[in-house]
Amino acid sequence: MTNIRCDHAETERRFCALHAYYAEHVLAGDAFRCVHCAACKASYTNELGRYAEGQLNAPGTHYDLTVDGRPLRIVVVGQESGAGLAHTSMMQRRAAITRTADEQRFVAEAGYDARTQHMKGITSALRLLFGHGLGNEYAGEFIPLADGSRVHLLHCFALVNYLLCSAHSHQRSKRGESTAPMRRNCLVHFRATLAILAPTVIIVGGSTMWPHVRRAFDALEPVGEALFKVRYAGHEALAARFTHPSAMHPHNWGSNHQMPYLLETVVPTMAKVR
Repeated sequence: MTNIRCDHAETERRFCALHAYYAEHVLAGDAFRCVHCAACKASYTNELGRYAEGQLNAPGTHYDLTVDGRPLRIVVVGQESGAGLAHTSMMQRRAAITRTADEQRFVAEAGYDARTQHMKGITSALRLLFGHGLGNEYAGEFIPLADGSRVHLLHCFALVNYLLCSAHSHQRSKRGESTAPMRRNCLVHFRATLAILAPTVIIVGGSTMWPHVRRAFDALEPVGEALFKVRYAGHEALAARFTHPSAMHPHNWGSNHQMPYLLETVVPTMAKVR
């Protein structure tokens, strides 16, 4: 990839459009407005758990890209936020990704903690999409733009959680316990988010989420073992379906950049996307 340009105005337009949708239908300040709120909360009955409402998504600062004139908009789909913090704004979401890019590394080093397996998996997938190859060196995570600047690849995508609320047990704080009503009711918000962001590449990290995510597509055609051509809201994209980067061995491709699943499944799939 030699001629990569960012349309900052279009990225800002999408950010504002998504903000307007969320403000009307999900969260405006501390006012949670989702019409499904009561039903979803009532469906989570774990007395030892916590339900966190209103955890918004946001595109990165360099989301709208073109590569040799061809649009590239990348969405990575997660299940829900693992932080368990209610009323997370779009700016807070973007700031969290920025901290991961600036203050953490693929492998822990002096002054820097290691990223989570989830974020390491995302880093590897993005490196492959941008043609940088796998690795753990920080310098390889920067994308040269046509204007002479460089940007960290974690600013060049949108991490979109399917669920805008989360349910977690205090005993297993990082493992989501979403209910069937939550997964069913959040589909409308997920579809709206995709329609606004209009990704050309969608990466789904989590086998258990795929049956729910695929309902957002109007058409789906397999073009590889883990790759599909999809249509949604008048747009087309390539959608890759992988295990979660922190899944059980041997599918934990976020552990490092040499895991078998990463090399045997993610690498060839991303090559087809490029």
